[in-house]
Amino acid sequence: MVIDLRDGSVRFGSAGHPPAVLVQGGAGRLLEPLYGPPLGAIDWAYEESRAQLRRGDTVVLYTDGVTEARIAGVLFGEKRLLEAVSALSGRDPQSIAEGLRDAVSRFADALRDDLQIVVFRLEEPRT
Repeated sequence: MVIDLRDGSVRFGSAGHPPAVLVQGGAGRLLEPLYGPPLGAIDWAYEESRAQLRRGDTVVLYTDGVTEARIAGVLFGEKRLLEAVSALSGRDPQSIAEGLRDAVSRFADALRDDLQIVVFRLEEPRT
């Protein structure tokens, strides 16, 4: 993911990674990339998807350990991910990451995969 901080334009792709979540106006939605194979698996020309961020928008990046956390065979999944991120949207980025991690940990009977979360917000430039 490459973000132009001057105008909020975003270019992104995926080499098998789960889609990022874009939070605008308190509601999260998936940024569906054009998928490609895992990096280094084969020679591949990855294509870019594009999005536009506005000041105050938040982006959540995460590993598949978030959506694949499970209890009794039921996955945390994308629906719970979007609900959790939307409920946390008014908080600062660190609190969103911690709140999402806590939601996944409370849901799962045991975490069997990595659980990494990165959250950033496009803020107004400081003067």
